[in-house]
Amino acid sequence: MTERPSITSALLRGCDHTDLDRIAATAVSPGLAIALSRGREPKRYHYTDPNEDIVGATAGEESVVLVAADGHNGWSASHQAAPMLLERMTAWRTAPSRREMVLVFHEINAALHDARAGADPAQGRSRTTLSLALVRRDDHGQRYLTHATVGDSPVLVIRDRRTYRVSKDRHRFLGNSLSAPQVAGSMDYGQTDLGPHDVVVVVTDGYTNFARAGDIARLLQPTAEQSARRIIDHAGEQGAGDNVAVAVLFGDGPAHPADA
Repeated sequence: MTERPSITSALLRGCDHTDLDRIAATAVSPGLAIALSRGREPKRYHYTDPNEDIVGATAGEESVVLVAADGHNGWSASHQAAPMLLERMTAWRTAPSRREMVLVFHEINAALHDARAGADPAQGRSRTTLSLALVRRDDHGQRYLTHATVGDSPVLVIRDRRTYRVSKDRHRFLGNSLSAPQVAGSMDYGQTDLGPHDVVVVVTDGYTNFARAGDIARLLQPTAEQSARRIIDHAGEQGAGDNVAVAVLFGDGPAHPADA
């Protein structure tokens, strides 16, 4: 009988972390970590729930999956979408094409839309952004990143002390009545070759609305968990009045080879 590959996974839900200026973080594997915070300052806009973000990651022998979602008008959409995407992509055995990712996001959107019909009034208008970073290796050992995003929770690559934003923001949400072509028009998709020391980061707009994405390169710490905490802490230093979620994946070596 063929053994299933070992998989390590973690998920942090905003509904479980609602205290101001507190950071929840966990190391999924030595080079992979996730972190979440309600934010340092109260939100300056009308909101339904105090923390509507969610972040998760899975480390397997064949791939690493990073997922983040930022809920709007309640946490229910984000808290349903992110686990669905994490589960689907953890079981994926090939690099997903754009068409395949559109179908996955369309399936998730349909589930969110159906759930809204039976939700209580407080969550009946809930929608969400959704971002995926999937890192695999080809037959020659080359790492490459596949990203798919709806909304403004970016996927970033840190290379040689510089931050590159590989995804494009599209101010759209999942949870509405959308056809597959409409989901395709709302989704940004791409693939990027990764160097041995490149770091992949997925972060919600609780960071990018208050701090520069380019600052993340200098915020990296010796471990992925320390880096995730420092990124959220930096957003707080810049006055973050929104939920912040981040996932950090290190490469095969130190984040800054020159420091080794």
